[in-house]
Amino acid sequence: PVLKQLFVGDEDFVEQAMRQRPTREPVEAGYGLGEIVQAVSKVAGVSREQLSKALKEQRVQRGRELLMYVGRRYSSASLAEIARCVGARDISTVSHGVRRAEKYLGEDRDFQRQADQVLKKLARSRIQA
Repeated sequence: PVLKQLFVGDEDFVEQAMRQRPTREPVEAGYGLGEIVQAVSKVAGVSREQLSKALKEQRVQRGRELLMYVGRRYSSASLAEIARCVGARDISTVSHGVRRAEKYLGEDRDFQRQADQVLKKLARSRIQA
């Protein structure tokens, strides 16, 4: 069986496509999604269950976006894995959530503070392990 096939074509085409495809930014730390969910839940004051549902409450939406951002940037989880974690049907939800989070990081001090707190919790849990 073929798993995770990226390109279809003859060998020359595949080699050329592989050289030209964009590479994902390296993961800054290898945290697991479970660790990230736990840290975001505590910092954002949102339950794990709330993080897995698209609720209208801003606190929940920001928590989900924080989870998507940290999950994408600080874990090796795929978009599909993060989407399942937040209860999204489509991976584009995660891409858009990450972009919104990046925007908030540049503009919203509360969001910046929460992101810093999540990363500190993750680092501490890694040290204690």
